[in-house]
Amino acid sequence: MHIIYEDDTLRLETLKPGPAPAGGTVLLSFPGIGQAVELIDVQQPEFAGSGRNCSNVIFCYDKTRSWGNRLDWDALTRAVLEAAAGCTLFSIGNSMGGYLAIVASAFLPIARSVAFVPQFSVDPEAAPGDRRWRVYSKSIKSFPMKPAGHYFVPETEYFIFSSGTGMDGQHAQLFPKGANIHHWVFSGAVHSLAADLKERGELDNCIQSSLAGDTMLSFSQACERLSPAAAPSHLVPLAARLPCPALPAAPA
Repeated sequence: MHIIYEDDTLRLETLKPGPAPAGGTVLLSFPGIGQAVELIDVQQPEFAGSGRNCSNVIFCYDKTRSWGNRLDWDALTRAVLEAAAGCTLFSIGNSMGGYLAIVASAFLPIARSVAFVPQFSVDPEAAPGDRRWRVYSKSIKSFPMKPAGHYFVPETEYFIFSSGTGMDGQHAQLFPKGANIHHWVFSGAVHSLAADLKERGELDNCIQSSLAGDTMLSFSQACERLSPAAAPSHLVPLAARLPCPALPAAPA
């Protein structure tokens, strides 16, 4: 790995040294919170193999697991554009990384964004019933980051894969719908959806097809397409949804 930027909260690493050649493609991978290894939380590079057809992969670490609230997005944007000038950008992430992969599209010219089980928000005012991530979110003193719906832009094509159970199912129902938002919800899946798809041998095809813009995906397990062709039924009762605050327009 090759570090191209680091401060107290953000680290950017490239898979290959040097800037990517103009005209190529670069995948921005946003790792999630990581896993506990000997009582220490470790963030590992994620989806490195998914960028095998790209000119380079840039791993964007939110080191303090702040869901972007502590990140210097200007610094991230500058470093990415320097490392990928003239390239087509894609983004990908799982859980917290999925949320950040969507957010990044409001700051960078991302052609396609792929997100697995992203949270709509971890702000307790926006998602008061979801306490799964409190070990990290309780240390966030302010929430300048808005719910995910704030960051969708018409220039990006989104591919979202959500679990339909528990709190994940409630988050899934809050995401906006649109012609450029392709959102599948797997009714029987849990938060480990990406790992489950990998075990079934379907994850790589899912990701590569999404990066190629193929919207005609099929899966061996039951799923519902919420967007752009939303079914009239809901995966969770309307009364059980997380409260959705009024969202300001996406940043220019």
